[in-house]
Parts: sequence; C-alpha cells; structure tokens
Amino acid sequence: NMSLPSATQQSQFGRTHENFCIRFCEQVEKNSAPNVVSNPQYSAAVAKVFAQMSDETRWKKFCNFLKKRSELDDGDLLNRFSSCWFRATERIENARMHTMRMFSLIFELMNGDSLKAASLFALHSTIVTQLQSFEKEELSGLCALISDRFLTGGVVSKRWVGVATEVLKRLGNISDQCFEFAGKSLNSRSYRHHFLLKLLDDVLVTDSFIAVISLLRNSSLEDILVEYAEQLLMKELDAQVATKLISLLTSLPAEETEKVMEHMVTRLDGGEDLLALCTQLVEVFHSNVSIARTTFALLKKDRHLVTSKLFALICMLSICDTPRVHSSALSELKQSIVKLWRHADKLKESSWIKSAVGECDIEALKRNFDTLLNAISTDQKWSTLVGKSLLDVAFMLITDKGKVDLKITNGRIDGDAGVLLMGKRLLVTIAGTQPTALNTLMDRIFRCLSVCTNHSSSLVLIDVIVSIVLEHTAQVLNSWKSLQKLTDVVCCLKEETGIALVRALLPVIVQREQLVAAIVTEMRRHVLCETTASTALPILLLLLKSSVIRAAVRNDQFSQSFATFSTQALQTMGINTTVGNNNAAIEVISILRRALSQPASTRSLLYKGIVEAAYANENLVDALLDLLCTHLASTAPISREAYVESTKTSTVLLEPLPELIQAVSVLIRLAIHALRNTSTQIVSPRDAQVATAVAHIERLIESVRDNDVHDLQVDKLSDFSTSTMGRANLAFATMLISLYDVLVEHLWHVGDALLRKDAAEKIASILRRKDELNDVLKEKMAKKKESKVGKVISVAMCCVYPQLQTVSLMISRFTQKQQDDEDNVDEECIMVLRECVFSWAVQWAAKIASDLRSCAPNASSVSLCAFARANLLLYVGGEHVDPAASLQMWNHTSTEAIVAFASAVSLIVSKYGPRSQAAIVELWHCLDEGRTNSGEVTLNGASMRLLRYILTDRMPKLLDSYKDFDERKMSADHSKQALALLSASRALISVVPNAVDKFQMASFKFLAGILQKHEIKEKPVLREVWNLLIEVSRRGRCDKRYTNFLRAAALQIVSTLADDSVNEDEVLESITESTVTTSIEMLVNACSMSLSDVRQAVDIISEPATHADVNAGLVVSLDLCGRLAEVVNILLPVHVVYAILKEPICSLLTSLYTTLNAIVKLLLIKQKSTDISEWKCVSELAYLARGDVLRIMESADENVGTLNPLDEPNMKRQRKYTKSLKDETLYVSYARTRELYQVASSFNLTRNGSPHELM
Repeated sequence: NMSLPSATQQSQFGRTHENFCIRFCEQVEKNSAPNVVSNPQYSAAVAKVFAQMSDETRWKKFCNFLKKRSELDDGDLLNRFSSCWFRATERIENARMHTMRMFSLIFELMNGDSLKAASLFALHSTIVTQLQSFEKEELSGLCALISDRFLTGGVVSKRWVGVATEVLKRLGNISDQCFEFAGKSLNSRSYRHHFLLKLLDDVLVTDSFIAVISLLRNSSLEDILVEYAEQLLMKELDAQVATKLISLLTSLPAEETEKVMEHMVTRLDGGEDLLALCTQLVEVFHSNVSIARTTFALLKKDRHLVTSKLFALICMLSICDTPRVHSSALSELKQSIVKLWRHADKLKESSWIKSAVGECDIEALKRNFDTLLNAISTDQKWSTLVGKSLLDVAFMLITDKGKVDLKITNGRIDGDAGVLLMGKRLLVTIAGTQPTALNTLMDRIFRCLSVCTNHSSSLVLIDVIVSIVLEHTAQVLNSWKSLQKLTDVVCCLKEETGIALVRALLPVIVQREQLVAAIVTEMRRHVLCETTASTALPILLLLLKSSVIRAAVRNDQFSQSFATFSTQALQTMGINTTVGNNNAAIEVISILRRALSQPASTRSLLYKGIVEAAYANENLVDALLDLLCTHLASTAPISREAYVESTKTSTVLLEPLPELIQAVSVLIRLAIHALRNTSTQIVSPRDAQVATAVAHIERLIESVRDNDVHDLQVDKLSDFSTSTMGRANLAFATMLISLYDVLVEHLWHVGDALLRKDAAEKIASILRRKDELNDVLKEKMAKKKESKVGKVISVAMCCVYPQLQTVSLMISRFTQKQQDDEDNVDEECIMVLRECVFSWAVQWAAKIASDLRSCAPNASSVSLCAFARANLLLYVGGEHVDPAASLQMWNHTSTEAIVAFASAVSLIVSKYGPRSQAAIVELWHCLDEGRTNSGEVTLNGASMRLLRYILTDRMPKLLDSYKDFDERKMSADHSKQALALLSASRALISVVPNAVDKFQMASFKFLAGILQKHEIKEKPVLREVWNLLIEVSRRGRCDKRYTNFLRAAALQIVSTLADDSVNEDEVLESITESTVTTSIEMLVNACSMSLSDVRQAVDIISEPATHADVNAGLVVSLDLCGRLAEVVNILLPVHVVYAILKEPICSLLTSLYTTLNAIVKLLLIKQKSTDISEWKCVSELAYLARGDVLRIMESADENVGTLNPLDEPNMKRQRKYTKSLKDETLYVSYARTRELYQVASSFNLTRNGSPHELM
C-alpha cells in the first residue's frame, strides 16, 4: 500500500510521509524496471496517489515534509522520490500539473542551502531532463517563477541561476509555438527577449539585478544586456539608473563600456547616493582592470571632467587605488592639478589673460576637494573609499618640483602656496579622520623628509606636522615612542629640515622626559662633529628654551621662527608652560659649556644660537650670560698668535672674538631690560653679573684704544701676501675690523654714548683705529691685486654684522629733528658721534641691505619697517629731518640710503605680502607727517600714495638733476638711485592685486609720464623704466592706451631715425638720438612679451583641463594681436631701411608668426569636432591676416632672413663664425615659422557655409 496517510495518521506526520515516500519509490522502481509486465493494480495505485496529491492542502503539507527532510538527509530522499515521481507521471493522464509542481518544488529548494553536492547534481540532471518535455504553458509558468524570485529580492544562488539558464535555453529552442506577451503573439525567442528586458527593468534591488545579469550571461544573451544599456542611456540619469549601468559594466563589450562610462562621468556630479555609487564602481574597477583602464583613458582625454566634476574626480581617485594603473593614474591626476594651478597662477598674474580665458576650473576643483574632505571628516566610509588615494595625491603634490615662494608668518606658512597648500590640506584632513593611524602617517612624512630635495616641500611637510601636533596632541603624545627613531636620523637630514622638525615636535618631546634624555644623549655626540654641530647645537638650544619656564613675551626685533608654537598655542594644547625640566636644562648647559672648547666654527654657531635663545626666553639670560662671561674671562689678550693659526695649507681663527663680544653685549642688554622691568632693589645678584660682564668688555675696549696698528703688528710694514704670515695677518686684521664694529655697537647701547662724553670719545677712538686699519688693508689689497697670485689657499675671515635694530636706531637718532625739551641727549655727544658714527651706520646699512635676507633672516616686519623708514627719511631729507642730517641728492650717502630703503621694502613685500599693510602705511605716514589719519589708509591706498610720491616727485627730481651728478662725476650714483627707486616701485606695484584696475592704470600713467616728460641719459635706467611699464601693463588689461603708447613710441623712433619732426603732443622726451637704439630694443621686448601672453592664453584655452569659451577667448587674443601687429608694421623699417637691431626684430616677427600659428592650429583642431562657421574669431583672423600681417609679410619677405656674412668686414674670423651660427639658428627659425603660418593660413575655415581662406 503506497497511499498517502489519512487524517487520523497526522500525529505521525513525519514517519507516515517518510513511509509513503519509501513505499512509493519501491513500487515505482519495481514496476519501472526493464522487461516488467504492466500491472493494472500499480497503475490504479499511482492514479490514486496523484489524485490525492491534487488536493492543495495535502500537497503543501507534503512539500513541507520534503523541505524539512532535505535539511536532515542533504536531499537524498527528495532526489530518489522526485526521480520516481517523474517516472510515475508517465502512467497517468494530465500529468503536466504534477510534473510542474515537483519541478517548481525542486527549483525552489535549489536556491537554499539544504541540498548538498551529490543530490544537487542528480536533481539538476533530473529537472533538466524533464525540461525538454515542457511546452508553452509550463515554460510561461517557469518564467513567472523566475520573475517572482528576482522581484522578491533576497539571495539568488548560482545553482538556481543554472536551472533558470536551462529554462531560457529551452525557451529559445521552441520554434513552433506562440506566446502571449502584453497582448501580442510572439515566437519563443521574441517572448524570451521581451520577458528579459522587462525583468531587467522591473528589478530594483542591486543584488537581484546582478543575478539577472549573471543569468543572461550564462544564457549567452549579452545582446539583450547591450540593448538594455542603450535604453538606460536614453533615460534621465538618476541614482537607480546609474546603479544599473555600473552593474552592467562587467557584462558589456568594450565599446559599450566606454559609452556607458562617458555617459556617467559627463552627467553625474554629486548627490546623496554618491557614496553608494562610488563604492559599487570601485568594486567594479578592482574586479575588472580593463574597465578601470577604459575610464582612465576617458578622463585622460578630457581632463576638464576631473577638475570640474566631483564624480569624475572620485573615479580618478578610485583608479589611483587600482593596482595595475596606480602609477599612471596618480601621475596623470597630479599633472592635471598642477597644470591647472599654474594656469590659475597665470590668470592671477595677468588681468588680460584672465579676460581672454575667462573663469578657470581651479575654483571648481577646490570646491570639489572641499566637498570630499568634508565627507571624509564626517563619514568613515569615504575615508576607506578614497583615503589612500588622497594620501598618495597629497604627497605627490607636496613633493612637486615646481618653485613656490613660501611666506612664513607667525611660525606658519602663510598665503597661497599653490598645490603645496592643497597637499597639506589633504594630509591634515586625512590625519583627522584616522587618528589611530597617525604613527603610519608620521613615519611616511619622516621618510619623505629624508629623501626630499625641494626646500619648499620640506617646509610644507613640517607645517603638516605642526598642524597634526596642534590638533591631535593627545594621539601624538600617546605614540611618543615612535618618535625615538628620530633621534638617530635627525642630524642626517638637511640642517634647516632637522632643526625645524624637532621644533615642530617640541610640544610632544618636552612632555616625555625619556624622549628629551634620548635626544640630549644623541646630540652630545653630534656636537663634537663639525659637520653635524650646525644641527645639534640649535636642537640643544631648543630643548634648553623649552626646559626653562617661559618669560613674558617681548616685542623685539625677531619674528617668530618657522614651526614654532606661541605660549597661547601651547596652553591651548594643554601644555603647562610654567613648569620646567631642570635636569634637562642642567645637562644641556653642561654640553654647551663643553662645546666652547670646540673649533671656532662650532663656537660661532653657539654664540648666534645663544642670542636667539635669549631673545626667545629671557629666563635663560642669567645662565647664558654666566656661561659666556666665564669663557670671555678666559680669552687671551688680543694678538695675532693668540687668535689666528696659519699653516702652509690653511689659515683659521682660534676664537671668533667679535661674535663672542656681540653675544655677551646682547645678553647684557637683555639683562638690563629685565632689571628695569622686574627689579625693586638697588643691588641684586643680577646687577653684579651684569657689572662683571660690562667690566670684561671694558677691559677689551681699553686694550683696543691703547694698541694701534703698529702695536698689533698689522701696519703697512707687515706682510699681507699669500705666505703663511701674510694670510695670518689678513685673517687677524679682518677679525680686528669686526671687533671694532661690535664694540661700537656695545658702547652705543650700554655705554650711554648720547649722554656721556667719555663714552662718545671711546666710540670715536675705536672708529679711528678702524680707519687706520682700513687704510692699511686698502693699500695692501691694491698691491696684492697688481701682483700675480699663485694658488689660492683658504683663509678663515671673520665678518660680524651689527644688528638691524642698532643701525636703524643710529640713523633715526641722527636724522630726527631735535626737540627743545629732550633731556636724554647731550649736544656735544651728538656732535662727536655725528662725525664718525653716522657714516659708520650708513655704511653698515648699505652692507646689510646688499643681502638683507641672509643678514637679518628672522627680522620682523616692525624691524624692517624701522630700517626702511630711517633710510627713506635720510634720502628725502629737507623738512623731514634735522638740518644737520640733510644731504644733497648727489651725496654718496643718499645713494646708500635709498638702496637700503629699496632692499627693505622689497623684502617686506616678498616676505609678508598682503600682511605688509602696517609697514607700508607707516612708511607713507613718515612722509605725510600725520596729515592723513592712519585709520583711513588701506594697503592699496598707502601703496598708491607712496608710489605716486616716488614716481612723480623723487624720480623726476632725480632725472632733472643728472647734470649735477655728471659735473661731480657721480653718474654711477645717479644710476643706482634711479634703479633703487624703480626697485621700490616694483615692490609696491606687486603687493596690490591685479584686479585693482585703478591702481594699475595710475601706475601706468606715472611710468608713461616719466618716459614722456623726461630725458633719460642712462641706458640701464631707461631699460628699467620700460621694463616696469611693460610689467604693469601685462599685469593689467593691456588696453588700447598701452598699445597706443607703443604705437606712438614706434612712430617717434622711425621719425627720429629719419630726422623728421614729431607732433609735440605725442613726443616722448626719453627717445633721442642717443637712446633710440635702447628704445627700439625695449619696444621690441614689449611686443614680444605681449605676444607671449597671447600664446599663453591660447595654450590655456586649448588645454583639456580648462573649460573656456574658445571663440570669445580667441576674439580677445586676436584683438591684441591686431594692435601689436600695427606696432610691428610701423617698427619694421628699423630693420628694412636702417638695418638696426636686425636680430631682435627678426625674433619679434618669429614670435608674431608663432602666435598666429597657435591660433590657426587651435581653430583647425576645433573644426574637426565643432561647427565654427559662425564664430566671430574666424572673420577677425581673416581680417588680421589680410591687413597688417599681410603688409608685414610683403615688406619683410625680401629683407628679413637673408644671411650676409660680409656686413661686418672688420670682425675677427672666430667671432664671424660664431655670429654666423647664431644668425643661422635665428633666421632658420624665422623662415620655418613663416612657412608654417603660410601653410596653415592656406587651409579653409568655413564661414556661412562657404570656404573662408585667411590669405
């Protein structure tokens, strides 16, 4: 009996169903065996079973049993029963329902985990066999099952997809039946096609959609995927469509993949679903590198996408994280960013280029990076997705080899540092998102510093460390042990890099005594080595400053050094600045004391470092003064034998005494300053220490005054040759010169020289000793130059500069007007000092100004401003200064003063940029004398007024007084003063942005007025005025006023050469017969530079990374080209008729043709992809080509480019040969560009539907 269990047997549900299955299988297997005679009873029993199974309730219960049983026996019973079931259906009528039911059950179970391998293979074989007998109804039902499975969602197994694949294959093999779909009768293949397209469209869950794609790929139906992709491309691109397109990528052919990616990167930008889409795309890139390569090729072809769209930028960052294209993608992204940044810098430099190009993508790129950085800061998933790529990009941008002028303000990099600053932002943001991985990031920064050759890059990396220490102090503090490895390598880095690195990490170092001890121990060894002492000594002094409680902040002449932390910043970070490390301080002092026995070069570094440390922390003054006073007391009396050692191969100083004296003097001043601020007693230990130090220096002063050049054996009878003794005398003499200078500086500050006549007399006597020695050296050096000198032997020379503050105070003291109620100055002292100290201070001002950046590296804006102010007033004189200090313009002191002023202003502007407002306003007010309220003057206003004063007051007066200079044989001073005034003007012009049109127009007016109204005799001055005029015009908009000025100059040049009269309204006084050649040269330079700007604009317009209106940009470019071509056409007779400056004019024509070639080439490229027939620039180009350019070609073709070696008959053979080679290069280049232009112009550019030739 193989009947199903009755209702009374339901309590034994599992067992009775199992018994039924076993008996059913036994009967079917028995009666289905070969050669078995048909049994009517068996057929009846089978019919009865299937009749019972027709009941839906019974079938569901039986299905539940089979599912549970399959979980227990891995599907063995199901495998046996289903095989018997399908064989049994052969003996009944209407078996389709029962076959379909069992097929559906097995189909469903194959998507689960209950079936194991053996059963799966057997069941798959069984249902595939049954599938061959299915007809239209069964296959339609299976399609509905497949659709339901995908639309329901959830996991779809590969086994289930395999069966569904067989269903689709069977569906495609029925060719004689019609299917109904959406009211249409279709054959099986068409039905399958429409069914799958609808299924793809209906499925919304990504995993299910990917499973559908897998089904179609297994069925070899990729053409349907391509068709569906085309349908998606026609829809609006939202998140759902984008998700499906990304899922399709791995299943599409290469051409379609490129089409899909191009569609997405050009249309997708941002949105809420961007993270999910980018995550999905990254998985695709990692799984299929060919798609990554295709996308990379697209983004490389159109760089504008990466720089302007966020999605494209993220795509490129994702490709940078794909191993096989990592290097090339990273390099391409860096190149795009750097090039775009350089283009943006060009737009900042020139308002005309900006007007031609329009807006640059740099702002969009910055905005997209900001969006990405904000996302990384708020969502860790973004950091996981693109964090590594951004880190790589950041390091590549920072280590870019391009030159960047960094400005250091308040210990940090200030201003726009270009791509370096973007790299810094990326690193700092990534550090904030991954505080637990700071160790790894810091190690990478250290490695990069160790191999970095670019100083700017090193500074930016250290600035990153400063930011990390400021923002993540606790995390860096907890990982302090990772910094211990620095102690071994810090002295192997470049000197400035190693010191700045320790300075940046100092807040962390000082809070871990073990780390301080390790660094001190390591530096103790490096101090003894001359090559590493320059790094070790500053590091030890840094530790000393940080180990002693900080003093109150002083307003001194030093600005905050790079990578330093203010007291307020340290307190904000939670670092107690009122607690010191006495043990470390004592250890460092002992090391410094031992360093005093090292060679003179090491001691020189130590003295300078002690001065800086004392200025930074006045609480160090006592200990450092005691250290140096002890050493000063042990120095030998002044003599050549005691201070110089000379051998056959070298001459060295044994003790840099001037630097020691200067350091002690500074410490004395700081100690006196502290006494005046803090001491309430008449006598204190500090008083005694200061008195002892002053007494030591006083003994030296008396020794210097008592011993003249004869006593010191450096008089005119001494040997100053290259012999051993001669070199020793020279080194000793230079040391004495420096010693005299530092003693003068000391007496000025400490000796009350303005009140005490004996102190003033001491200064005067010291300077007399200096003059005596200078006379000896001048005579001996003059004789030495006349004699033939053999091999050069190194001589250690001692040169110590007075402090910038000292020189400024001296000059100001002697130039300021005396007040009647002044009681801190003695008239007799002033008279004595004015005769000697005033000229000494001015001379030193000139020496310092010649190399101001290295002589005063840490000078603050206040100190530089005081220096510039003192020298400006000295130069201007008149009512602004004391009558005794008023100088004639042709006085050499005036020259030194204005040169020093120009150097100071240039340094202020280059170092502080827009932050130099206070200094420039102060400089203006020293001339304005309070007539304008300081609160009303801005940086632009002060720069304008100071520039107007220089160019419309001082410069004209100087040019008009040329005869006075010439009569006194001071022409060189006249030239130096004029160049200094123009140098200061250049600095003032550069500090104001290009966008301030009013300032640029006024600057042009001032400079043009000089050329129009004044005759300039000196060619260097004339060149510099022209250069400044050209620079101002190029920074501005290059409007018609500029080209009209050039045109007027060209007309006057030709008239001057032809001896014709010129309209008095248009005459330029600077163009005369003696200066006409120089004027031609500068006019050619002006045209060449403007043509170079046009080429730069065309280059930016054509760059894929920049989105610009080509037509509008070329119209602006051609407008300037046309105005310049008119000037060139006027100037051409200089070459053709008068044969003057042939080479420069030939180069100018080459530049003109090259510029036109660039424009034509760009139009020909655009013509291939765009209809340019209606572009205005095409007609503008044709008009220009048929106008001035054609006239230039007609005039130049017969006269320019012809080599004639007989033009110079008196020229030597070798020089003639060299000139012929140079001319050949020049004229061949001209001929090539001329031919290229003619060939390019012969191409047709369509306009209004008809061919449009340029020529």
